[in-house]
Amino acid sequence: MRKTLDSYVANTPPHVVAARRLVDRTGGEPPRVIAYRITTSGPEAVELCEHEPDREHYVEKQVRPVAEPVLNALGLDFAQVIHLLGRARESLKNAGQGISRWFPG
Repeated sequence: MRKTLDSYVANTPPHVVAARRLVDRTGGEPPRVIAYRITTSGPEAVELCEHEPDREHYVEKQVRPVAEPVLNALGLDFAQVIHLLGRARESLKNAGQGISRWFPG
């Protein structure tokens, strides 16, 4: 953290939200560096993570921006690829295959 947690007023970045939650739960000092993940309940410090990762967030904010230009160059549509992957996952899951190796959750 470059600033104190209290100095974030108008805009609160996710790492600050996670740090505030960590301090609230542990009563400790704010960390200088925090590892966090975006969960279904918002940003959480990795060491106190209680909720599932927000997969939709990561697909839309991390995967899509990188994959879309590559897929477009190949003449593929990101939404269609995601849809097909979801269908393949369900088919394999229903068939009793060990798909969790590749698609956990």
